[in-house]
Order: sequence, then structure tokens, then C-alpha cells
Amino acid sequence: MVYNELETQAKMNKEFSAVQPFKTIIKESQPIIYKNEIVTEEHISILKELRLYGVKANIVSFIGILVYSILMFILMERFLYYFTPKLHKNRVHYIIIFCVALIVICIARLLLEFESVNYISNLNYLIPIPLVAMCISLLLTHNIAMIAGTITAILITLMYNGDTHLLLYLFLSNCIATFSCYKIIKRSELIRSGYIIGLFNAIIVFSIGLLSDNFELAWLLSNAGIGFLNGLLSAMFALALLPYLESWFNITTSLALLEQAGLNHPLLKRLMLMAPGTYQHSIMVSNLAEAAAEAIEADSILVRIGAYFHDVGKIKRPSFFIENQFSGENPHHKINPRMSKIIISAHVKDGLDLAEQYNLPNILKTFINEHHGTTMVSYFYSQAIQLELMPEQSNIEKTKETIKEEFRYPGPKPKSKESGILMLADTIEAAVRSLEKPTINKIDNLVETLVKDKIDDNQLTSCALSFDEIEIIKKTFKNILNSVYHSRINYQVEINSIINKQ
Repeated sequence: MVYNELETQAKMNKEFSAVQPFKTIIKESQPIIYKNEIVTEEHISILKELRLYGVKANIVSFIGILVYSILMFILMERFLYYFTPKLHKNRVHYIIIFCVALIVICIARLLLEFESVNYISNLNYLIPIPLVAMCISLLLTHNIAMIAGTITAILITLMYNGDTHLLLYLFLSNCIATFSCYKIIKRSELIRSGYIIGLFNAIIVFSIGLLSDNFELAWLLSNAGIGFLNGLLSAMFALALLPYLESWFNITTSLALLEQAGLNHPLLKRLMLMAPGTYQHSIMVSNLAEAAAEAIEADSILVRIGAYFHDVGKIKRPSFFIENQFSGENPHHKINPRMSKIIISAHVKDGLDLAEQYNLPNILKTFINEHHGTTMVSYFYSQAIQLELMPEQSNIEKTKETIKEEFRYPGPKPKSKESGILMLADTIEAAVRSLEKPTINKIDNLVETLVKDKIDDNQLTSCALSFDEIEIIKKTFKNILNSVYHSRINYQVEINSIINKQ
């Protein structure tokens, strides 16, 4: 017999061509290749199909993820641009969002390395997506927290090979975390939020199990427990992380503000001892401003604490302010009206100096700086007109306007609703306090007049208060002031009248 190589090869090729293509199914958790096993063409083919081998496949996946990430960034940037333009202008806010999202994504990547433990599948339900909502809700706003958490959930889902059940879990968990963090003012409330998130996480995991036709009780209970633990750990991480983020990015949250809210703050103690009249005025202003802020759904905590500190500059020269003149002697009678105006308006700058000295947050400094806006020091302006203008002087009106501008506070005008509320509360409380025998009509008319004066003087043009909100604020002020300064019965007169009748 003679071996014919060409004919043999032709027969082999014919047999190869007769083999029909077929697919091999690799089930989840099925090993592809074992340690120390020789790699064959079959192994390489499988790894290539799974895009776990081959430079070209990795580059394509990388480009796809890069495109997704760019689209997510554009979505976040446009959201801030259209809905929160003030936050959009500050790059720090973007850095905060990226830092928090990066922390959660890194934790998710770390959890991906853990293998399944009995009925717990890769610890997917331990990914702390609520951490994004908690931190950003408190540091920025709730709507940004919602969109940032959703984007983070999408990126994590890409990492987990597009697991739609995981995406559903992360999205719902982020939404619940955002809602549960609405108007949190105490750290204890953040802990309570963790319990709420954990409970809903457990319900979501239970629902996912039923949706996947997984009715095994051990799986449902173990993974639901992981979901509940996720809520608790997220709250713990948020409590630990927030102080660092506040410090690094110089942002004051409502939780940090409450640390300034106690009346035992050293600066407030100093105000109480050196300018007790101003201290009492500040407390009353804080009550008015807080009630008005609650009525229009502004930040009542912020405006209350801002009211505590808005007049601390009067500590330097307390006797020059009428609320602190208990002896009846007024030092302004001995000096020129222009000098009086300088001393009165200087309490704003003095307050900023004290705020710097006592390390008050920047957000409280804005209340000190803006609570008078560019309003006029009317009393001393009137005195200056009487002293400096003669009846026969020409161009009296022009001269009056020039002097009026000299007797204004340096500003700036209020730039937020809370600052605008404080300006109105400060002005109205001081005016009502000076009324003789205040009545309901007197108080109501005074409130209407003072608010109208502020509007006519364009002091509220930058603070975004609508006319409807101003009406609500006026109504709130009237109710509180009428309850505080209502007429009281002269009990001694009544008693004497009863005795005389007897």
C-alpha cells in the first residue's frame, strides 16, 4: 500500500465541511477552565465570545463604557444647568458628586470580587447606593441626589454585566434614600432614615426573588437581610463621611448648622452680656423669620440660626443702639448725624469680623452682610437734611438725593429667600417694639407699610420672593406680633373696680 497525502487531505476536508455548526451553552457559575489545566482552542474561543480574552474585544468594551460615561456626565451637567443654575456655576459641586459616586462604585467593584456564599449571590445587594442620596441630599439638593444616584446605579449595572434586577434594586433604593432624607435636621434622623431604607431594600429583594421565580425561603431571607444591612451601613458611612466632605469643600449642611443653633454659643453668650437688648431682639426676629420660612417652605433652620447672629456686630458699640440704651442717655445727641450713620452701619462689618474670629460658617456670614441690604438710615438722614439744607438753597431735591445715597448701608441686597425674610423680620420687629400702646390695627398697618417700603426701595429684587410668598410672610408676621403685643387687662384696675362695687 502506498500513502497518498493529497487524496487523504482532500477526504479530510470533505469530512470537515460536512460537519454542521453548533452552539455550546455555558451556564451561569459553570467553570470554563480549571487551574493548571492546559488551554485549548476551545477554551480560547469561549473566552473570546465572553470578551474575556483578546485585545480587540477589551478595547471595544472600553470605548462603549467611555461613551456611556460621557453621556452620563452630559446628562448631569445639563440637569444642573437647567434646574439648579447657582450650583452649576461652582465646580466644587461637581467634584462632590463625582467623589461620592466614585466611592460607591469602588465599593461595588470590591464586592464583585467576593464569591457566592451559600444563598447569598456575590453580595450585590450590599452595594451602598443610598450613600449617594444621603450625602448629596444633605450637601447639595434632593433633586441632584436623585439624578446622581440613578447615574451611579447605571454605571454599576454596566460593571455587573447589565443585570436588570440589580439596576431595579439600586434605582429604587436610591429613590427611597432620597425621600427619606428630605428635611433631615438631626443626625438621629439620618439613623432613622437608614432603618427605613433597609426595610424597603428587604422588600425590594423579596420582590426580585419572586419575580425571578425563586421561591426558596433561605435565599429570600438571606438576601433580604443583606438589603436591610445595606440601609444601616449606608447611614453609618454617611455619618462618618459627611464631616470630612463639609470640611474639605467648605459646605455647611443643616446638621452642621444645628451645632451653631444652641444659645450657649460663645458669641451669643457675649452678645447677651454686652448687648442684652440686641440679644432679645435677635431671639424675637428668629421666631418671626422661622415661622415665615416654614409658611413658604423655605429653610427654616437656616433662617433661625442666621437671625441669632445677624446683629452680633453691635457688641462693639452696644450703647449706640436704642435697644441697649437702658439709662435713657442717647450718645447720638452729642455727635454729627453723619458720624452716627457711620457708627450704625459699621455693625455689619463688625459682625463679619466677629464671625471670622469665631469661625462661623460662610452661609451665616451672608445673613450678617445682607440683612440691611442697601436700605437708608432714615432717622439720621432726616437729621442731616435739617442741619445741612437751608430753605432758600437751590437744587434742594438734587442735594437730598445725593445725601440719601450717602446714608445707605453698603449692601449687598438679600440674594436668597431666607435672607429676604430676615430683612423683613428684623425691620418689622424693631418697628413694632417702638410702638406706643400697640393694637391689632397699628401692627397690621405698620407691617403693610414697612413691607411696601422695602419693595418700593427694590430691596427684595434679588431674593426670589414672589408676591404670593410676601403675602404669606406678612400674614405670619401679623399673627405672631398680634399674639405677642396684644392688649392685656389691667388686673389692678379691675380688682379695684370690683372692690368699689362691693
